[in-house]
Amino acid sequence: MNLDIEQVYHSFLQSEQDENQKKYKGVETWFGASSAGSCYRKQLHKARGDDRKELKPRNMRLLRLGTIVHNDLELAVNKYMEDNKPDNLKILLEHRIELEDLNVLGHLDLCTYREVDGQISNVEVWDYKTAGSYKWRLKYGRGAVNKIDRRYAMQVATYGMGICNELQVSTATLGLLWYNKDTSTVRKEYIPDIWFDEAYEYWTDLYEIYEETESPEDLEVGDVGVPFENWECKYCNYQGNTCEGLTR
Repeated sequence: MNLDIEQVYHSFLQSEQDENQKKYKGVETWFGASSAGSCYRKQLHKARGDDRKELKPRNMRLLRLGTIVHNDLELAVNKYMEDNKPDNLKILLEHRIELEDLNVLGHLDLCTYREVDGQISNVEVWDYKTAGSYKWRLKYGRGAVNKIDRRYAMQVATYGMGICNELQVSTATLGLLWYNKDTSTVRKEYIPDIWFDEAYEYWTDLYEIYEETESPEDLEVGDVGVPFENWECKYCNYQGNTCEGLTR
């Protein structure tokens, strides 16, 4: 073969990753909304700018599939709005939200709302999630208990907090749009309002730790929230570099 296609694709994904990081230039020390519910120490390592392990090529390809689905959904929504021009319906796509008092920054996937004579109503915030067959079975398979994922719930609630502040409304409907990468099945999951409080408590606690802690190393592995769940260490980019974690 004249071309190492796998390596070419990996180089492309690395360049795309570098391009995406430009969105966060100047705010590297902020917490990412998509990391809601993560280990406190991991958050502090990220805020400090510590070196982290690079993603393996396979993991980068898996993440790219999610990006492709996100991009398609964004194109679809834009086309719908252009073709139909629905009255009073407003949309925000890949919209930047900031919670400056909590040092949190992120980009929501989709927000829709109605605006009539300057009055805003029916605000909805959606986050897109892709899942393989195994994760899908655990959530929607026969006999599965459709348990809400706390991290995903806090993530979309964080976006909701930001958009409520921006639009000056008291609340928003929160939802996750699940896409099965193997079967292309799509399911909607509504997230209860209580997750607004859960997200606010998480970010408030993290910001207090951030303000009061001199370095991430002051947080010992095994403390509350370091990590929240044992499996986090296995997939942490800082484990083995700046943190010993619970697993090796």
